[in-house]
Amino acid sequence: MEHAPHFAATATPWGNGVTVYSSSSSDGFSLNKRAETSAVFGVTLNALNRSDTGRWDRGAGVIVRFSDDVQARSKLDVLNGANAAAIRNGSGDWEVFQFSGAALQSDGSYRLSGLLRGQAGTEWLIPDVWPPGSEIVILGVGVEQIELPATARGLLRNYRVGPANRPVTDSIYSQEAHSFDGVGIRPFTPVHLKYASDGLGGLTVNWTRRTRIDGDSWQSLEVPLGEDLERYHLRILDGQNVVREAETTSPAWSYSAGDIASDGVSGGLSVEIAQISERYGIGPYNRMMINV
Repeated sequence: MEHAPHFAATATPWGNGVTVYSSSSSDGFSLNKRAETSAVFGVTLNALNRSDTGRWDRGAGVIVRFSDDVQARSKLDVLNGANAAAIRNGSGDWEVFQFSGAALQSDGSYRLSGLLRGQAGTEWLIPDVWPPGSEIVILGVGVEQIELPATARGLLRNYRVGPANRPVTDSIYSQEAHSFDGVGIRPFTPVHLKYASDGLGGLTVNWTRRTRIDGDSWQSLEVPLGEDLERYHLRILDGQNVVREAETTSPAWSYSAGDIASDGVSGGLSVEIAQISERYGIGPYNRMMINV
């Protein structure tokens, strides 16, 4: 169920676990998921500033107070998937990051260092700063998906969460309404955006697609498409104004001299490119600045 959201819980004492009940209305709740194992939650005690993706952040890292112990792992282990975590502040999407260092502090918190930011296609979600008080969840034991039919993606549903040894009608249960877009099927942003003059006053733009399936192998010549069709959406911006939109079925596009003149673009422009999914829609955009 790649479209379904993930659920994690912790409690003191943990007891017999935590259960999630769901309903498409205000009553008629049915058991959806039971968390048998407590997940590891954290809250940041200082600011985590933006850093580049695709390379190790060798800065001071971030200090986090966790609900349980975490441990340092070698960089090789991290590159093989260890020490993955999600962070956000308030509501909205989560940035996924990884960490190599986890130094225990005198107050029981941990300084996470050796970070890899914007993992799992979340590089476009990195803010200038995650402020103190941001939530963190370790993506490991205790984190699993709830049941959500594909037909319910994007629809508002009610959820009740509480201790497994209490009935769903107990007042200790909390109830919230959520809708989920199914970010597990959201296309990744295209990468390696490049442009060149076509020799006639126009431009050619090229990029490389990414994939959610079988994209880690170095043996293949090109990563699998991962979609029924290959489609991209482009936006041309003059400052903050979109002056042209286009679609293409290959990772290349031409912007003729006539179109540039017609759009009234002079000096500099921005090209934004996103992959289109038949199931999800338009994914996040990657941007390239061009001087014309």
